[in-house]
Amino acid sequence: MAHFAEINENNKVVRVLVTDNNDPNGDEGYQFLVDNFGGTWIKTSYNTINNKHLKGGQPFRGNFAGVGYVYDENLDIFLPPKPFESWEIDEENANWKAPIPKPDVAHVWNEELGSWELGEPPYPSWNYSREMGRFEPPVPRPAGKYYWNEELGKWAEIIEVDND
Repeated sequence: MAHFAEINENNKVVRVLVTDNNDPNGDEGYQFLVDNFGGTWIKTSYNTINNKHLKGGQPFRGNFAGVGYVYDENLDIFLPPKPFESWEIDEENANWKAPIPKPDVAHVWNEELGSWELGEPPYPSWNYSREMGRFEPPVPRPAGKYYWNEELGKWAEIIEVDND
């Protein structure tokens, strides 16, 4: 199997198709696409994400192409959509990076201010833990199946009902 991305005149991916391909160079699948659909097709690797091969092989073109991705001819990589105008290409990871490194997982990018801000907690009663780098409930979660009940301010057990 070989995967190919069709790009438009702006190098934006408009579709990705898979071909049944016995040719290791991918020429057979490529030629089938050109002959039957026209357009501009570029081979992409299903197993490459963030310039790493998921199965330990050689990464190919930075990322598996997806609709809306852009093919950068100079770097020979597919990039996901740019999240913010101020972000730049991280060539090593074949992705985008903020102009300022992210402090931890609970922060979100504010393009207007050009900085990271603490994100919103999942519930108003939860507080940010610098040690854990995330929002934590005011009461530790017990073992088992529980959900946070904000109204009661505690963990509530999930009770499974047998409808038989």
